[in-house]
Amino acid sequence: ESTLRSSDVGYDNARVTARMEASLSTARIAEAAAKAAQSEAALQAATAKQELVQAGPRRQEREQATLAVSQTKAGLTLADNNLKRMRSLFQEGAISAQQLDQIQAQYEVAKSQFETAQQGKSIVEEGSRTEEIRVARQTVLQAQAALREAQAGLKSAQASALQAEVRKQEIQGAQARIGQAQAGLDMARVTRNYAVITAPFDGIITKRLADPGAMASPSLPLLQLQGGALRLEAVVPESILASVRKGMAVPVHFDALRNSSLTGHVVEIAPQGDASSHTFVVKITLPLGSGAVAGMFGRARFTTGSEKLLLVPASAVFEREGLHYLYTVDDNRIARLRMITVGDTVGPQVTVLSGLNSGERIVTTAPQRVTDGVRVVEETR
Repeated sequence: ESTLRSSDVGYDNARVTARMEASLSTARIAEAAAKAAQSEAALQAATAKQELVQAGPRRQEREQATLAVSQTKAGLTLADNNLKRMRSLFQEGAISAQQLDQIQAQYEVAKSQFETAQQGKSIVEEGSRTEEIRVARQTVLQAQAALREAQAGLKSAQASALQAEVRKQEIQGAQARIGQAQAGLDMARVTRNYAVITAPFDGIITKRLADPGAMASPSLPLLQLQGGALRLEAVVPESILASVRKGMAVPVHFDALRNSSLTGHVVEIAPQGDASSHTFVVKITLPLGSGAVAGMFGRARFTTGSEKLLLVPASAVFEREGLHYLYTVDDNRIARLRMITVGDTVGPQVTVLSGLNSGERIVTTAPQRVTDGVRVVEETR
């Protein structure tokens, strides 16, 4: 978590640094461009002055000098008014410092041009001297050096602007570190959760299978619990697996529960069976309050098909010397002894395989008290 917080701080710092350097680079470029323009104007003015000094005054030059003074004075006045107006706007926050710097540079250029024009007029009126020619030549050289310096500064400011691309890469790297720190935090939380073992249901620990301090293994159970919903795991032959489906209701019988019958539901069918026995495990959930406990033996009955059977109550059938009998009742309510062949027991009823036809009436209550040929007063179908 500390690493993630540190990565977040690093990302924020990278963004702030990138914004600051972008602003500073823009300001430096604007300042260097203004200085280069001012130096170029100064060089032009110095060159013009040198030419005037070397040429000497002429009538046309005097007129041009006077006109130049007038023009540059008008330009200086306009530049001064613009500078005052822009300073007011800058103080009000309506323009940026870069725009103010540009207007300031324009004013300096206009001022330099006006002074140059005045000097040129003075030279034209007074004439040139050797000292003036030498000074003018030296001024041109200085202006050329200043221009070269200003141009070099502009290139340096433009090169510094490339640092913004480096800052973008740093921001992307900071973002990547945030993702890495988040992944590390998630992994640390997963690892921490390994220290806490939680059962998927409420219950009671019935057996401890590992001692404290022992190395845990994915194949080694640690504790045995009893609780939660119970289920019966039935071993089903593959021949009837096609009749079993998830969610179907299945009758379940436990011998230990005194022949009580429960209804469970199939929740899982093992995807792979036992190759040697050709059987599959089918898991059946039991209802709450069934009375069953873990470890009991039970049976599940799956419906694999249907057929018609002739069933009679088990109380109507009795056995003598290994043979099964029951009493039928004719239309005159006379009881007749009938030998039958019985099959499987289905709950409280017995399957009759032969000796009885569907629709015949039989004695179902206390047939041992009935004899062949007696009249039956009450009958039950």
